[in-house]
Amino acid sequence: MEQVGDQFERGLEILVVTALEDKLQVGVPEAVEKLHKTGIKLWISSGDELQTAIEIGYSCSLLKNMMEIMILSSDTKADRNNNDPIDNKSSSTGRRKSQAVFPATQPKDGYAVFIDASTVKLVGEGRNAMTLAICDGANDAAMIQEAHIGVGIAGLEGAQALTSANYALGQFRF
Repeated sequence: MEQVGDQFERGLEILVVTALEDKLQVGVPEAVEKLHKTGIKLWISSGDELQTAIEIGYSCSLLKNMMEIMILSSDTKADRNNNDPIDNKSSSTGRRKSQAVFPATQPKDGYAVFIDASTVKLVGEGRNAMTLAICDGANDAAMIQEAHIGVGIAGLEGAQALTSANYALGQFRF
């Protein structure tokens, strides 16, 4: 494949380079901080790529520099072996995720947990926890539907999050 790529990728001229930034809505970092102070366990649940989710976590002040990050994903060896990813204490490398660590206990302060849409149901049932998904993108629609309570916020990606949700909001803060 590299040889074929080397043959065709010669003498190319880059015409356009673009970058998109999906900015947080006004008030998100402050709301996250208030929720954290109440003792509510906050987990990042994202339909985005892992690196995008991590960057969003830092931008909304949910992630801090000294936190240990754990990733729960059904897209791992644990899932392919039909093991319960929540109770699997070992690390495994998923196809799309970098490293997945599955704790046997609930995350404590100082931890950030990333969960993909297909794992939301496992967390809710496996830990007897109520799950809430607040999302604004089309890539989050599956997560909104898996959560006990789904909240869609109007975003730049269209109305799919809104139509998938139990509750729809025009913006994060009024």
